[in-house]
Amino acid sequence: MLYAGLVVVTGDIGSALVFIMIFIGMMFVANVKLRYFAIGLLGILAMIPVVWSKVFSEIQKERFLALIYPEAYKDVIYQQDQCIKAIGSGQFLGKGLFNGSYTQAGIVPESRNDMILSVVGEELGFIGCVGLIILFTLIILKVLRNAKHTRDNPAMLVCYGIAFMIASQIIINIGMCLKLLPVIGITLPFMSAGGSSTLSIYIAVGLLMSVYRYNIEVEPVNFRLSNINTTYSNTFNK
Repeated sequence: MLYAGLVVVTGDIGSALVFIMIFIGMMFVANVKLRYFAIGLLGILAMIPVVWSKVFSEIQKERFLALIYPEAYKDVIYQQDQCIKAIGSGQFLGKGLFNGSYTQAGIVPESRNDMILSVVGEELGFIGCVGLIILFTLIILKVLRNAKHTRDNPAMLVCYGIAFMIASQIIINIGMCLKLLPVIGITLPFMSAGGSSTLSIYIAVGLLMSVYRYNIEVEPVNFRLSNINTTYSNTFNK
C-alpha cells in the first residue's frame, strides 16, 4: 500500500490501482484476517475525497465524470467511443488483419497502446477477442499452478503477485476499452506497444521462469526398465 500511495502522489492513478489490486490479492493468499481487510478498505475509502480534491488533475476528474455524464464530456470520452465503434464494426469474424478501417486510419487514438483491444476486435472480431481472453486465462492459470507447486513461500508469493498483476491489468484495460472504466493509462499485457510496460511484463516473465526452474516441485521420473532383461538390467536395478 505504501507503493500505491507514492504512485498516487505522482498522479499515476492506473498504476496505483494495479498496486492496490495486487495488495488485496496477496492479502487473501497470505490468509490475512478479515478485520485487517476491513481496516484497509476503510482507509482507502477515507482517502478518496482527499485524492479527488488534492491529487487528481482536471482531465482525470473529467474522465471519471464522462462515464456518468457522457453527453457533457463528448470530447473527453471520444477515444472510448471510437474504440467501441471499432470493436463493434468487426462483428463476429472481423475484417481481417490490417484491414481495420477505424484503427488503420488512426480514427481510434492510441490504438497501439491503451486501445489495442480495438485492433483485435475490428480485425479479428468477436472470435478474436474471446480467443485472446482465453489465452490470457490460460496464462494466469499456469502461473497460479506454478505458485501452488513451489517449495517455499517467497517463491509462491512471487508467482501469485505476478498473476494478480497480469489479471488486474487485463481487467482494467478491457474495462477502459468497453467504457466501463475511465482511461487511466493501463496497457494490455503482451499486446500493447510501449517501453516501460513491455519491459516490466517481461521482467515478470523472467521471474516466473526462474521460479519454475529452481523452486517448482517436479515429480521424479522412474527410468527403471521393467520386464526387460538385458545386459544392463543389473545396472538399472541397483
